[in-house]
Amino acid sequence: MTKCFRWVLVLSLTTSAATAQSPSDSSALARELFAHGRTLMDTGDYAGACAKFAESQRLNPGGGTLLNLALCNEKQGKTATAWALFNQAIVLARRDGRSDREVFAKEHVDALAPSLSRLVIHVPKGARAPGLTLKLNGVEIGAAAWGTALPVDPGRQEISLSAPA
Repeated sequence: MTKCFRWVLVLSLTTSAATAQSPSDSSALARELFAHGRTLMDTGDYAGACAKFAESQRLNPGGGTLLNLALCNEKQGKTATAWALFNQAIVLARRDGRSDREVFAKEHVDALAPSLSRLVIHVPKGARAPGLTLKLNGVEIGAAAWGTALPVDPGRQEISLSAPA
């Protein structure tokens, strides 16, 4: 028996002279996503806020959005993700001459560092076949990082190995 699914897309369009924007204006969309992310953060919907901030950052990268994304991940308990994002924010803040953002990010990096969960993956030399690929949560981890304590978010981790036959 074949199942058929019918999807209905509902669009809500609002226009005013002050907010009319071209749909191709990614920076305008990024601003809207950022504003919605802030609203979600204020209501405690951190998962929703992080999704908005991540898409806003993808469309129009910026130091403020990156800081909000980092803070949002921290609030969700994703300490390694937040720590990495705050470190990126420090670099951007220095580049942009934003010492206020640099100080904020540095404070969070310092506070998160002692509580980071870390994972060490040991691959015995005898198991290191040519072309061996190791992935941690879908991200390839090069041989140089094997045996190193890698920061990870608390919770379940997925490790996969593959090699050519």
